[in-house]
Amino acid sequence: MPFDGKDFPLVAVPTVKPFDFDTATPDERLLELARLLENEQEWRSSLIEWDYSESLYRDPSAGCGTAGCALGLASIAWRGFGKLGSFELSRVSHLARMHFAMTERDVDHIFIGGFTRLEFEDVTPGMVAAAIREFVAKRQS
Repeated sequence: MPFDGKDFPLVAVPTVKPFDFDTATPDERLLELARLLENEQEWRSSLIEWDYSESLYRDPSAGCGTAGCALGLASIAWRGFGKLGSFELSRVSHLARMHFAMTERDVDHIFIGGFTRLEFEDVTPGMVAAAIREFVAKRQS
């Protein structure tokens, strides 16, 4: 018997709306960054290698975008975030405060060394994602 489609009704498959950095709220941006950090297979390559410490201490001319910190990932993932160019702590902090509506203290805590009980080399993308989610949850409560 030829296939007529009657035995297999169409099922509505939800479509995933692509993330739009320009129209997203600061919390939506942070949560999308957390999602990216939690899903390394989406971004890890020979060009992007995670290292929380190297964003601060490696070759400053390499820039955060090539060193692999969370804000470097944001600059690669979203054109609207802005390119970090050469690593300047004040510029990185400014971009994070502007796009995520965070205080300088919050930016420092999550992105620039708030994991004081660990060596920077031991900070994982998942840890930064968890800190982001905790920050957003507190801000929304």
